[in-house]
Formats: sequence, structure tokens, C-alpha cells
Amino acid sequence: MECVNNVARRTHEALGAEQVVLQTDLGALGDGVIQTLKLLAGFSRSAANYVGNDIIAAEGSSKDSRGMVGHCCDNEETIVVSNVENDRRYDESIDGNRIQEGQGGCRIFIPAVHKFATKKGMQKVVYGCLVAEFSDELSLQFFQTDVGRHIMELLGSQAGTVLANSVKFENARVCARQLTMAHTIVESLVRADSLEATGLILQNHGSRLVGTKSVNIFFLEPKKGQMWRVEDQDYGERMNRVYHPIASGITGECVRKGKTINLEDCTENDNYRADTDGQHSGNILCVPAQLEGDEIVAVITASGKIGRFTKNDVHLIELVARQVENMIQENRLRSVAVTMMNASNSARTVATDLMATRAGRGGDRLRQHSAGENGTSQKYPASRSMLSLHR
Repeated sequence: MECVNNVARRTHEALGAEQVVLQTDLGALGDGVIQTLKLLAGFSRSAANYVGNDIIAAEGSSKDSRGMVGHCCDNEETIVVSNVENDRRYDESIDGNRIQEGQGGCRIFIPAVHKFATKKGMQKVVYGCLVAEFSDELSLQFFQTDVGRHIMELLGSQAGTVLANSVKFENARVCARQLTMAHTIVESLVRADSLEATGLILQNHGSRLVGTKSVNIFFLEPKKGQMWRVEDQDYGERMNRVYHPIASGITGECVRKGKTINLEDCTENDNYRADTDGQHSGNILCVPAQLEGDEIVAVITASGKIGRFTKNDVHLIELVARQVENMIQENRLRSVAVTMMNASNSARTVATDLMATRAGRGGDRLRQHSAGENGTSQKYPASRSMLSLHR
């Protein structure tokens, strides 16, 4: 992010301003820059300011269409004003607090615009606004001329290009980190020996995969009309199941539809329930895990992401969902195999007992028959002797 910080520094030097702040829009910057900001500054809000090398978190966004910053970005218009407080577009929460208090209200607002050619023609993206503060009106006179405005336009274009390149670079780095994390999670899921262990793995590592506050997985029990997630107790020593109605919240909506749900503001959805979907405002991503026949067996939910969930985020969570599907399918096949094996062993035991019982009965009959034959052999000679005496 050093190249991004340099934008404010170089503009400061070029304009000779008392102070220059680069106010950026996170929606335009993308996930790579956002996650880097989080690492550098504990970033947790919706916009960032750069003052020299210092990153300052601030509320709001430079594209909120509020204040002179929003007007500058929306209209891609450079604004030179001698006293911002007298301008009707001025909003203290946006235009005032983001710059340290100084002498006077002389400021210049320059849009950071990146222009690039496509098959559809020239396209442009506004990445934010450069705000330069001056101590007196005399310093502004040059920038109110055509030459001064041209210089400011060049500075805004350079700032936009630097930010665009930074976005590409940081997003590439984030993609590489995400793929490594996805590989680690999948390997851990392969070694998981229970559904509870699977839930704990996703809770501990899933948030780093897509840059969210939390990731959960809900396992379904349709016959009981409920679903459950794991709750870690004592750092993995004890795990409890927390049950919810199977139709509860946006997660339940995902179960009913059997499709991925990606919302920017979950609280605007009528199905939202804080106890199931989380007590927060903002986005939520729900991805179902389903077997053949469209049987939903689990739902993975991710929430509390700064910015929005991208297609790459969805693909990564779907990758994890496919592994969960494989694991549950293997568990079912293993359970069926164990059941069949137990049934086979039981049948073998019964057959062996039957054979032993029959063998025992056959032995008794044989002994009885043998005893009968011995008695007859002793009786016949006596009969013959008696016959011979008669004769």
C-alpha cells in the first residue's frame, strides 16, 4: 500500500498545500485493498483517509453523495473553494472532520479518476477524492486558471491510475492468500472426524478465507424440522449444538430455495432473524451443500464483510460446500457399510447357531439309532438259539 500512500504525498508536494488527504471509496477499491487496510490499520469502517503515511479510519464513504467530497466524485468535477463552510454542499461530517483543523477553509477537491479503453469504448472509474487544504485564498488563485485546472486534472488522473494498479496488485495477492487458505481448510475438513469438528474448523478459519467477521455451517435434520450449528466451549475442549428451526432466518430461506443467497444488507430482508443470521447489519452470504436429488444437508453462512461479497468469495465458499457434501456422503456410505456388515455378522452368527443346533439334534438321533442297532444284534442270536431248541 506504499504506492497508495505516495499519492497523497506527491499531490501535497505538487500543489504546495498545507495538507492533502486521499479519501477513497471501498466499493471501487475492492477486496484486496480492503484486506490490506485491515492488516495495516485495524480497518473496520467503510472508508479510509491517507494523511502522509498514516491511515485514518473514518465513517461514511466518498461516494455517499454527501458533502463536497461526494459531489466531486459523483460529478467528476474539480472544486476550488475559498471557504468551505459558506458552500451549501459542505457537510462537516464528511468534508470537515476528515482533515485536521487548520487555518481557514480554503480547499481543493480533485476526483481520482482512472480512464481505460475497452471494446465498448473509453471507460472510467472514480476511486476517490484528493482534498488539499491551503492557509489563504492567495494560494488558490493559480489553480483557478486553466493551467492550474489542467495540472489538477493530471494529478487526479495519476492518482486514479496508481489506485487502479494498486487494486489489481492487492487483489492478486489476496486471491493467492485465499487459495492457500482454501487448500488448508479443505485439508482440515478431510481429516475432520465429526460434524462438530467441521463446524469448528469453518468458524476458526472461514472468516480469513473471505474476510468476514464470522462463518458458520448449519447442519440440517429435516425429520425433526431443525438445523444446528456448533458452539465452541473451552477452546475446543467442549462443543455444544445450538438448534434453530429449519425455516429460521435467511439461512432457512436458503434451505427452502436450495440456491446461494448474496445480500448487501441482510436487515432489509423480511426473513432476517438475528438469532440465526447474526446480530449485525450488513451483508450475508448463504451457500447450500446438497447431495444428489437436490437434498440440502447443510448451509454455510458468511457475514460481516467490509464491502460486498464478490464472485470469487462465492466460488471459495462453494468449494468448501462441495467438500462438506463429499464428507457427508462418505459418512452416509460408511454408515450403510457398517450397518450391512453388522447385519451380515448377525446373519452369520444366527446361521452358525442354527447349524450347531441341527448338528446337535442329528447327533442325538445317531446315538439313539446306534443304541437301537446294538440292542437288536444281541436279541437276534437269542431268538435263533431258542428256535434251534424248538427244532
